Amino acid sequence: MRAWVDNGKALLSWSDELLFFAIVSWGAGARGLFGTRKAERLARINVGFSALAVALVSLLVLLLVVGRLVYPVYGIDLSPDALALLISSTFGTLHLALLGFAVAAVTLTWSTRSGLWGRVVGIAAAAVFIVGSFPWLTPSWWNTLVAVLLAAWGVFLSITGVTRQGDPDKV
Repeated sequence: MRAWVDNGKALLSWSDELLFFAIVSWGAGARGLFGTRKAERLARINVGFSALAVALVSLLVLLLVVGRLVYPVYGIDLSPDALALLISSTFGTLHLALLGFAVAAVTLTWSTRSGLWGRVVGIAAAAVFIVGSFPWLTPSWWNTLVAVLLAAWGVFLSITGVTRQGDPDKV
């Protein structure tokens, strides 16, 4: 495991730094997108916000775990057991974050102004996030694709806006 961390240290470091900005961007974007609009108080929107909050907190934990993997703290070396715990925690928190994003994708895009198209995008994004929530079972190109699609879904949400007025089940 030490070799895995050492071989991927540069990528893990960049991922960790970019993850910080992703968390800040998603948090600010979600607040701006949903907080300033006159959103209808629907259960699915509340579930979507809760799932998004779980995903963002999970990404924060992931940020801390990956940071400890790649940045020395007072020169303290990680024992093999601690290293195994951190690596398994990395994949566990990524799993939780992507499941949260999957729930948010279905519930939040269901309420966009894009109607049926938004629902299709939300369900497709959720399917990708669910498969992506098992990064230890998928190839690295798929994991990269999941990250790109997560960003694309965020852009889709920002373009379509959320919580149209009127009948939310009307297509």
